[in-house]
Amino acid sequence: MTNTDAISTLAQRVRHTLESFFATPTPGQSPMREAIELLCAQVGADYGTFRADAFCPDYQIQDDRCLSRCPMSESGMPLCQTIPALGHWLLQQPERMCEVFVLSPFFDGQHSFQTAALAVLRVPGQGAALLCVAHRDSAYHWSEAERDALATLVGVFSLLHQRDQAMALATQVEGHERELMAASSDAMLIHDRQRVLFANPACARLVGHESADALLDAPLSSLLHADDLPVLRDQVHAVLSSDTCSEHRWQARLLRRDGPELPVEVSSHRLNFHGRHAVWTTLRDQSAWHDLTRQLHLSETYLDQVLRQLPVILWAVDGDNRFTLCVGTGLRGLPTNLTPVVGARVQDCLASLPDFPFQIERARKGERFSALRRFGERLWLETHYTPMPDEQGRPGVIGMSFDVSDREQAAEQLQLSAQVFQHSGEGIVITDTNGKIIALNRAFERITGYTAQEAVGHTPALLASGRQDGNFYRDMWASLHEQGRWSGEIWNRRKSGEVYPEWLSITAIRNAEGAIHRFIGIFTDMTSRKEKERAIYQLANYDSLTLLPNRHLFNERARLALAAELAHGGSAAMLFVDLDGFKLVNDITGPHAGDALLVAMARRLHSCLDDDATLARLESDHFLILAPSVGGGESWRPLVERLLDAVRQPCTVDGAANVHLSASIGVSCFPYDADTVEVLAQQAESAMQEAKALGGDNFALFKPDLSERAAERFNLFNALKHAHGRDEFRLYVQPQFRLSDGKLIGGEALIRWQHPQWGLVSPARFIPVAEDTHLIRDISDWVLNEACRQRANWPAWTFEGEPLTIAINLSAVHFQDPGLPGKVQEALARYRLDARCLELEVTERTVMGDIKAIIAILSELKRIGVRLAIDDFGTGYSSLSYLRHFPIDRLKIDRSFVTDIASDTSAAAIVDTILNLARNLGLSVIAEGVETREQLALLTQRGCDEAQGYLLGYPSPEAEFIKRFLTPPAPAA
Repeated sequence: MTNTDAISTLAQRVRHTLESFFATPTPGQSPMREAIELLCAQVGADYGTFRADAFCPDYQIQDDRCLSRCPMSESGMPLCQTIPALGHWLLQQPERMCEVFVLSPFFDGQHSFQTAALAVLRVPGQGAALLCVAHRDSAYHWSEAERDALATLVGVFSLLHQRDQAMALATQVEGHERELMAASSDAMLIHDRQRVLFANPACARLVGHESADALLDAPLSSLLHADDLPVLRDQVHAVLSSDTCSEHRWQARLLRRDGPELPVEVSSHRLNFHGRHAVWTTLRDQSAWHDLTRQLHLSETYLDQVLRQLPVILWAVDGDNRFTLCVGTGLRGLPTNLTPVVGARVQDCLASLPDFPFQIERARKGERFSALRRFGERLWLETHYTPMPDEQGRPGVIGMSFDVSDREQAAEQLQLSAQVFQHSGEGIVITDTNGKIIALNRAFERITGYTAQEAVGHTPALLASGRQDGNFYRDMWASLHEQGRWSGEIWNRRKSGEVYPEWLSITAIRNAEGAIHRFIGIFTDMTSRKEKERAIYQLANYDSLTLLPNRHLFNERARLALAAELAHGGSAAMLFVDLDGFKLVNDITGPHAGDALLVAMARRLHSCLDDDATLARLESDHFLILAPSVGGGESWRPLVERLLDAVRQPCTVDGAANVHLSASIGVSCFPYDADTVEVLAQQAESAMQEAKALGGDNFALFKPDLSERAAERFNLFNALKHAHGRDEFRLYVQPQFRLSDGKLIGGEALIRWQHPQWGLVSPARFIPVAEDTHLIRDISDWVLNEACRQRANWPAWTFEGEPLTIAINLSAVHFQDPGLPGKVQEALARYRLDARCLELEVTERTVMGDIKAIIAILSELKRIGVRLAIDDFGTGYSSLSYLRHFPIDRLKIDRSFVTDIASDTSAAAIVDTILNLARNLGLSVIAEGVETREQLALLTQRGCDEAQGYLLGYPSPEAEFIKRFLTPPAPAA
């Protein structure tokens, strides 16, 4: 067989293989490569290849140079220029579909061949196909028949190539379709007449399945309502029977697995699925659409109602200038002769508005604009004109008229406000958030002296006087930012340098977002007002003649002074002074001389007073004096004597020499007689009347009748007289501990009164009565003996070799009793008690009385062997020079300092001073009233020796005290 016959046979084999492959394609098999290898072997070729591509799609040849890379060449070298005949065929012979070129030799830019045969085929719409068979080392002669066979093969190969491309594209398209269906939010399924062949995830979710695989092979009848199945069958039949792929739409009810049925829109069309006809159906949930339809219908209803209730007038005019729409509540405010009517002509309804038709014509020509019109005094309408075709497409106009009466009136009000701003009698200044002045009015210029040109751009610090410190302004700005406003009195400085008071109100103005963007300050010059207030205050609070405080001011000052005395347990004296014989002198010398005499007497009285005393003129020749801090007893007497002596001195008034006066003075004492200013003044006046009854030039001390307080004290006194005999007194003991190790060192005996009707009476109520009535002697004797008795019953404990002590308080009355040391010795002997077991406490105020006598008594007691302590130390007025002579063992820090040690630096400093003083004098220190752990820690840290208080132990009866603090714990089992 010749080569030609062999190649022809090869072509027939390839054609047969192609037909077989198309009939039953085998994936992964390519007859083309096999055919090329057979062809090369048949002709002894070294090289064979086939390409199909867009071959010079635009024939980009310019100046005989190809501007594109040749897709038919492995090297990209343009074959149309390398092979001129090929270029001629390509460009000049478009009618020839196939051509074979034999080249000897041939170089394609990458390979060199002795002979190469190139069969080129035009592929309409796709470019060209190229079959190249070449010999590298030997020349080969191609016959015409072989060339025809090559031409046949390139055509066959081209068909194979197109088939491969079509299959790849089909696979790609099918993959894309599946991806699109899977990603689609629409529910999609492919089915035949009976069952589901494919479903996407959206379809599974719509039906209620977790996976689309659950729908595969499912009956179609299981997806739809039974009433919709006949329609389903008809629609599927229509789709499959149709010659086209037209779409069929219909409505159905989908059955969900996990919920109610859903209305769906079904869209179906035919497709080929794996070589057979099938139906591609899309299901769209229409429940939202149905809801939307209902809402739309409802919205249309609402819109119609809203349009009718709008506080505007909505109207429309067609091409004939007739009203086609006119709604809105704004119609109610129109005058009756200006009400539009649907169907009526504009010029007929609104004849009184001759310019209205012209405005409609202006809008009909395409212009959009608005116009403002006033009706009467209060109605303003703003109308917006918009061109809009009518139902016939003719030029029409739609308009909306707004009632802008409020806006226009607000504008008028704003203009009026601007006038008020400028002509206000109060200064007004507006600043930005940085405090820079941006506007001010004429009153600002008049009050401050600064013009707008001088102040705008500056801050109000321009007016600062320096009288307010930084804290004042920080508080002011804090109030502005937190509360949005601030008002108060402030002192500023004018441009002239004069400092003046003003009342300033600042308001923060917020924008639409709620942020502060302006501050408005309104201020009033208070200079004249202050002067008037000073004058009024002077008239309201001072005597115009003597310039002394009047009764009103005196009462205010006296209340403050009495409150201060009450706070620290002090006392005060109220003195009522009457000038004897003044009325006679006034009648003889005349009112002018009488006034001068009163002024002179006022000065004399004032010269006798300390700085903290208050003197007031009540009326005529009556004066009132409050002298605080006068102490107890009759410590007010020296002041009274000075006052009497001062008034007795002769006085010269207006040339009348040797005018002699005297005074009658009444005295009442705080808090003994009363605790209010008014009552004290009444009592002092009553005492003054008594002094006057004695002939004047004298004084008298108030003697109270049996008032309510006196009655109470009397009842207490009566009951107190029998309390001892009725065994109503109780002695409680509060434990005392050493702070370094917490060991018990003793206790303080505290008296209680258990009254059968009143219950437990506080010592604060009955001890003062006892001290005033000398019952304190009997009570103190009972306490001394009862304390010794209880101490004798304690277990025989010692504290580092020293016995535990029981401490009792000695009153000031004890130190007036010369038999005190003997009573102590008798009590100790009666209960066979070691003197070291007893501690006697005396208050700091008591020891600062007759110091020599007190030292003598304390020394005698010390010789007995008892311990001595100063109670309430730090609250009196101890003289340190005498303190070192007192034979004492211990100082007791007053509970007031212990209470405030953690919060008051002054109290802490006093505690430190007492501790340092005690160390230097070799005394121990005990703190009373310890109630918190913080107080205990601070006292321990400062080196305090001992302490007592509620934190460590409450006062308790004898048996309870022994059980809690003196009974050893039971041994462990």
